[in-house]
Amino acid sequence: MSWNKEYPRPQLRRAHYLSLNGKWLLNGESIKVPYPPESKLSGYQGKISEVLVYEKKFSLKEDFLGLDVYTGVRHMAVCLVRKST
Repeated sequence: MSWNKEYPRPQLRRAHYLSLNGKWLLNGESIKVPYPPESKLSGYQGKISEVLVYEKKFSLKEDFLGLDVYTGVRHMAVCLVRKST
């Protein structure tokens, strides 16, 4: 990704960065991230429960392999990454 204003902390520039903002699935319904499901900006119209399951398919370039992953989760999260061929 090119270096742009979407990066959350430009003063801490990283060599590898990928924003996953955009369209996701939340409990099977469409949502726009980074907005919370309660926000009208998210477009989410599904049920908000105690457990929220977000899903997104994306591809990583080879230079991301072996790097640590940081998520902007503020509470608790379990992140599952599946490698597909």
